Amino acid sequence: MKISKYLSLDKEEFIKKIITTYPEPETLEIVGNRKLGKAIAHISGLPYHDCPSKSEWCMKKCYGIYNNRKIFNCSEKSNLMVKAAYYSHLSNTNPEKLSKVLIRTFNKSGYYIFRIHVDGDFFTVGQIEAYISAIKRCKHVKVFFFTRSWNNSELLPYLNKLKSLPNVKGFASVDFSMDKQPPSDWLSASIVGHFNNVGIVCPEQLKKVENCIRCGICFNKRINKNILFFEHS
Repeated sequence: MKISKYLSLDKEEFIKKIITTYPEPETLEIVGNRKLGKAIAHISGLPYHDCPSKSEWCMKKCYGIYNNRKIFNCSEKSNLMVKAAYYSHLSNTNPEKLSKVLIRTFNKSGYYIFRIHVDGDFFTVGQIEAYISAIKRCKHVKVFFFTRSWNNSELLPYLNKLKSLPNVKGFASVDFSMDKQPPSDWLSASIVGHFNNVGIVCPEQLKKVENCIRCGICFNKRINKNILFFEHS
């Protein structure tokens, strides 16, 4: 699928086509992300379409659209796209079922560290509540996320609850095109050179470690530092 076609598609029609064509996946984990490493799974939605607080900058630089070519260089039956579509559908229509699928994913996937949203973002209250409910029942997992949805006043109180869980670490993504800064009680994730933020530059991007599992800064809750990234090339 070409990027231009993906950006212009009707999200609901696209999801309907997938969920009426392909079997519902049992679990939602996606693996094989080089940066994360083999021991970290991610759960992702649809880039661009599942991002209610996308900024002007991130629309131009979106990793999911412009760097993650697996989405666009394969058919809609790809494991990544099918899981993303089902996840988006449940997030919007059936958060109670989503919570059950998340619990099954956390318990049966064989992974215990999860990044939420390499692609997509939090976009409904029910979706966030599903995570809170599932993670409370799966205390053996560690979960971390980066989100621009802190900029959504409806979602922020629920994101605060999510990041306050003992096995969850959350970062507020921010860039120079956004008109406000995240709340003071959030760690931030930004691009090197966008602000005068003090933080740790991603060791994987500095080639100090092979991948995220060799680093651990983003999911180690004892490390209370902002994180800075270089733009994806």
